[in-house]
Amino acid sequence: MRWIDALRRWAVVGVVFCVTALSAGAATASEGTCAPDSTFRGWTLAEWMREYIERYVAGDVGGSSRGVTLMPLPVGEPEGEGSGTSSDPVRLVGSLDVTLRGTSWFAVPISAWVGETYNNELPDDAPFSRSVFTMSNVLVTLDGRPIIDSATDDLSRYYFGPEYFEPPLFYDEPTSSGAIGVIFFQGLGFVHGPLRRGEHTLHLQSEFIAYVPDYYGEGMDLDIGIQYDNTWNITVAAHGGTWLE
Repeated sequence: MRWIDALRRWAVVGVVFCVTALSAGAATASEGTCAPDSTFRGWTLAEWMREYIERYVAGDVGGSSRGVTLMPLPVGEPEGEGSGTSSDPVRLVGSLDVTLRGTSWFAVPISAWVGETYNNELPDDAPFSRSVFTMSNVLVTLDGRPIIDSATDDLSRYYFGPEYFEPPLFYDEPTSSGAIGVIFFQGLGFVHGPLRRGEHTLHLQSEFIAYVPDYYGEGMDLDIGIQYDNTWNITVAAHGGTWLE
């Protein structure tokens, strides 16, 4: 995935794993996160991520699967003067209003890399070291209370991949860099339990920063730096309700 397409396609990517049901002002994530080899409603972390990305490519994020809402991603706008390199990251800020049913769990992206295949001279993307994700800076808060904090939490609990698609998930049309489909995914993410009826604020700060010489071939380095600042303004309805507004 060329970085310009990363800006266009993924306002932050990652997906899902378990944080047990927490209401506003409740406990921190360390009290309720699932073990890395656990399952939630029959699926592992990698399987939830596969579902999310398949739906994303199909344009169906925002719906539900097995009673879990796949949270849509805010469209981030650049803020500041960052150029988008590892030494000068661009900061993307976005917000989105979402309405959830009172019994719905929800899956939220943190950070990820989606490997692509191309219709030009570019080689297929290659996976990154897990440390690109597990050593990154992450802070997720719910109603002002931390639920995931890289300063205190082990991010390897939220890591998945790389997992491959065979055959690839093909796009309807090529991207500006000639990418024609997704061949693998890796990253960080979580799933959260139902919230109490009313208004809630989910705030996520994360990053994807990497420099890899010759990633796309000799003399074609990958140099990417993106910082994400996303807010979901969540309304929880007691019964029914739309998935998003």
